[in-house]
Amino acid sequence: MNETAHSEIQKTCDRLLGSALQFVRGYKAVSSTLLSARFNIGFLTSLRLMEMLEEHGAVGPRYGVGLRDVIRTADDEPVDHAFIDDALDEACARPTVPFLREFEEGEPE
Repeated sequence: MNETAHSEIQKTCDRLLGSALQFVRGYKAVSSTLLSARFNIGFLTSLRLMEMLEEHGAVGPRYGVGLRDVIRTADDEPVDHAFIDDALDEACARPTVPFLREFEEGEPE
């Protein structure tokens, strides 16, 4: 990505950050796709906006692909992270699907 595109993404995110902070407080979990649809922005911009929300303590860290838990809800009560931790533990305990195993190990010979 060239410097101009990166700069435009950052400007857009800076402009939307306040609105995004308010928006995510209404949810228990959010995704970059949700931000992209809500603010009518491109996916790369929504990824950067999600990073900024994490930097501001509004959302939790990334656990692979998908939803991120919202740290504070509209009621300012912390979100119960136990259900997310349990789901991750269960998902990690499952055997890897064969085609994913090949992908993780590299190209098959």
